[in-house]
Amino acid sequence: MSVDPDHDQLGLFAVPATHRAAGTATPSPGVVTDPTLTPDARAEQHFWQHVVLTPRGCWYWIGAVSSPDGYGRFTFRRNNRQRAISAHRFALLLVHPDLGTDAADIGEHYCNEPLCVRVDSAHVRIGTQTNNLTYAVGLGRHRGSRPTTAIDRAARSVMLRTYLRDGGDPDQAHRLFQPVPSTPADQLGLF
Repeated sequence: MSVDPDHDQLGLFAVPATHRAAGTATPSPGVVTDPTLTPDARAEQHFWQHVVLTPRGCWYWIGAVSSPDGYGRFTFRRNNRQRAISAHRFALLLVHPDLGTDAADIGEHYCNEPLCVRVDSAHVRIGTQTNNLTYAVGLGRHRGSRPTTAIDRAARSVMLRTYLRDGGDPDQAHRLFQPVPSTPADQLGLF
């Protein structure tokens, strides 16, 4: 993936996030990481260039994907400051600019699609970690500490992103790429 020279201040990771250690977005020399940096019009425009919209379903992020969680990642810069953020959290900031950096407020995916950035009550909405875990347990997606699955979430997200980038039908994406449960029902624990 190449960075558009007209947006050199706003690039996604130059290599997919799956090739970097978790949380190691290396800023350019002289650029300071600023977790309080707020989106501006230019960052918002660049963000939407990496989203596939559908009329009824998820709005799919087709930019960088983080590993191992499979969520979209977006990095934006302004005045030698940069912020790397989950794509769904950036979408929430566009709708709720007062969201800020409070760790108690998280973006919950009620559609169960890690690449979804559609902010509404059926897709991505503001919630708490407690509510999110309760929801996951209710769906059977959280059955304790079982770190391996047949296909991990990041690999699934990368396959879905590639499908959409290559012109795949976004209305068929959810059916073709069923979300990977955190812990399959037939998976045994390690201990």
